[in-house]
Amino acid sequence: MRARMMQQLDASGKYLATLVNDVLDISKMESGTYKLQMQEIDVHNLCTSLIKEFSPQVPKSVEFKLECSASGGVDPLACNLYTDEQRLRFVLLSLIQNSFLYTHCGSVTLSYEAFIDKIIFCVTDTGIGIPPELIDAVFNLDELEVDKGDAGLSLHIVKLTADLIHGKAWLDTSYMSGARFYFEHPVNH
Repeated sequence: MRARMMQQLDASGKYLATLVNDVLDISKMESGTYKLQMQEIDVHNLCTSLIKEFSPQVPKSVEFKLECSASGGVDPLACNLYTDEQRLRFVLLSLIQNSFLYTHCGSVTLSYEAFIDKIIFCVTDTGIGIPPELIDAVFNLDELEVDKGDAGLSLHIVKLTADLIHGKAWLDTSYMSGARFYFEHPVNH
């Protein structure tokens, strides 16, 4: 019990430190002067570590899983990406955390599909979904009023990060069984 609490405290502390740093960096991101710390990472290892890191916080009534696939001859289990690992980790954790804020039973799935020129990450949940009146504002901090946690701030940072890496972030408005967010990261060879 104590070890589990320490793991949760450690993960929360790391997340909070990252969030504070992101708040400090937000003006640099918006002005395009933020400096990415690029390195090659193993995508499957990153996603697996996120599942392990977040699993102690998952309610028993929610299934949390990882799925991966690929197109064009890419091996999804041996897929590398040149990126800012801390920034990508923050994006994926933010999407996962937001899903758990609104999913009390059912499932949350982190998935990715590897293509030759991009990797598309997806977080899908079976929670309460996004009210139609908030769909257009979901990534815009100025228009969004959030009543739980830091969902508005983190989604805004997800969008800024997508812009910074020349990727995309979007909400699947056709998914009606909860919420589904995508984050597309280009592959730079």
